[in-house]
Amino acid sequence: MVVGQVYRYQLTENGQPELVLTKSTVNRNGNYNLCRIITTKRLATICHHQLYKKRMAKTYIRKVWSREFRECDLVLRKILSLPHEDHNKWTPNYECLYMVKKAFLGRALILTRIDREDVIRPVNLDFMKKYFV
Repeated sequence: MVVGQVYRYQLTENGQPELVLTKSTVNRNGNYNLCRIITTKRLATICHHQLYKKRMAKTYIRKVWSREFRECDLVLRKILSLPHEDHNKWTPNYECLYMVKKAFLGRALILTRIDREDVIRPVNLDFMKKYFV
């Protein structure tokens, strides 16, 4: 029986977590090695999980294309229909052509219409599609 299983993890120089056992980790029989084996297996599981998460994140980033908008890019704005409106197969999905006036880092765009009329509010990047000529 473990008296007080007190241990902590600290990062080494190369970024890997390392297990640090304290004096209260030793059980009543003095079986320090058994506590060490259990905690090192737990640490190995944590390390494996962290490496798996990094690998999956790298794979996801490689597959996803980043959408970057610059000033003077032509974009189409998605029409958001309300639930009670009729939306059938032939209704248009995008509004008229816009030009990016300013792009912010927080995924927002300030748009102008082609006839140089400014749009009042900034628009979220999720509802935009780049128009290629």
